[in-house]
Amino acid sequence: MARFLFAGTLVFGVAAALVSFAIADGGVLPEVRAFAPGLPAVLVAVPAVAVAVTTGLFRVWPYLLILVVAAGVTVAYALEPGWPLVVTGLALLLGGAWLFARFLRSNPRQASDA
Repeated sequence: MARFLFAGTLVFGVAAALVSFAIADGGVLPEVRAFAPGLPAVLVAVPAVAVAVTTGLFRVWPYLLILVVAAGVTVAYALEPGWPLVVTGLALLLGGAWLFARFLRSNPRQASDA
C-alpha cells in the first residue's frame, strides 16, 4: 500500500510539474491558466494525503481540507498563490498551540521541579 501511494504521489508530482511548465510557457488556454494559483496548495496536499494514509495520522485531514478549500478560494477570487499555504500554516500554528496548552494543563509543573 505504501509503495502504491508513493508511486502515485510521484506520478502526480511529475504530471503537475509538466502542467506547470505548460502553463508557464503560455501554450494553454486562459481557462486552464486560471487554475495555476491553486496549484501550490494542491501540490502540498497530495503527498500529505499519502503520508496521512500510510501513517494513520487522521489528525492531518482537517489541514488537508483547509488546503484544498483555500486552493479553491484562491482560484475563485484570483488571489496570490501563497495565501492557501499561509492560511494552513496559521491553522497548524493554532492547532499546535491548542495541543501544547492541553498538554500543560494535564501535566502541571511541580514546585520541586524548579
